[in-house]
Amino acid sequence: MVILLLMSVLPQVQAQQVLPVAVVNRMYISDADLSRDQSFFYKRKEEFHQVLVYDLGEHSGKKAPADFYVDFLATREKAEPVFLVTIKWIQLVFLNGQTELRSVTLPNSRPKRLENGVSTTVPQIQNEYRYIYPVKGHLEIQVYKVRSQGNELLMNTTKPIEYDYMTPFKTTQRTGQWVKPPAAPNPAKPMIFKEVLAAHYDEIKKTVLSYFNSNEFAIAVKGN
Repeated sequence: MVILLLMSVLPQVQAQQVLPVAVVNRMYISDADLSRDQSFFYKRKEEFHQVLVYDLGEHSGKKAPADFYVDFLATREKAEPVFLVTIKWIQLVFLNGQTELRSVTLPNSRPKRLENGVSTTVPQIQNEYRYIYPVKGHLEIQVYKVRSQGNELLMNTTKPIEYDYMTPFKTTQRTGQWVKPPAAPNPAKPMIFKEVLAAHYDEIKKTVLSYFNSNEFAIAVKGN
C-alpha cells in the first residue's frame, strides 16, 4: 500500500521539478525620481514582485506553467532562469495638475429679508475643488528565453497609458458661487504612480500568464 502511494505521488513531484524557471525582474521605471525610490506600491520595492510572483503561481506546488521566482530570491536559492520576465514603464510623464471646481447646493437654506419687507430663502452654495493629474507613458512587458549567446525575445507587448489621478474634493467656502480655486501643487509622483500601478496590476498579471499558458511557450520549452 505504501509503495503504491509513493508511486502515485512520485510523478507529481517529478512534474514539479521539470518546470522551467521563470525569473521576474524588478520593474524598470523611466522616471528618475521613482527609479531612485521605488516605495510606491508597498513598503519595499521587492514586495511588488513578491505579490506578482505569488499570483502567477510561484513555485510552491500550485498549478502553474513555470516555476516563477523573484529575481533576488532566484539568486539566493540558486535557481537558474530559463525565462526572464521584464516589466517596464517607459516615456513616463507626470503632467502638471489642473484644478476642478464645482458648486453644490446644500439641502439647508437661510432666510433673507428683502427691501419691501418680504422674506425669502436663499439656497446655500458650497464650493468644492479637486486636483487632476494626467499621467502618460507606455507599459512594456517582455519575455526572454535565456541563451548563452544572447537572450532571445519571445514576447513583447507595448501599450500606451493615459491615466488621470484625481484627489478627493475639498471645500473652499460654504457661500458664494464663484470662488477662485487654489492652484494645483506639483504632482506627488510616488502616490500617483501607486494608483496607476494598482489600476494596471491585473492587466500585467493577465499578460504574463497568457503567454506562459500559450502554445508559443510550450514550443519554446521544447526547443533548444
